[in-house]
Amino acid sequence: MQYDKDTKLYFMGWRDYDSKVGRFIVADDYEGEDDNPISFNRYLYAEADPVNNIDPDGLAPKWLKKLKKGIKKASKAA
Repeated sequence: MQYDKDTKLYFMGWRDYDSKVGRFIVADDYEGEDDNPISFNRYLYAEADPVNNIDPDGLAPKWLKKLKKGIKKASKAA
């Protein structure tokens, strides 16, 4: 993560984050999950829960990516 003094934004890999408003300035490509309504807000950082979630690259939270990989592995094994 890099801070730009001119724009006052944090560059986080894919998107810029504005700490004053607590969200990214462009939408995430991730479209969300039906069983997790907050995930549909594509501008939030870590689904508005930075204590329990991380978003190291500006895309969907890391825990969600791991969960999807686990589900794919489990479905292939079944």
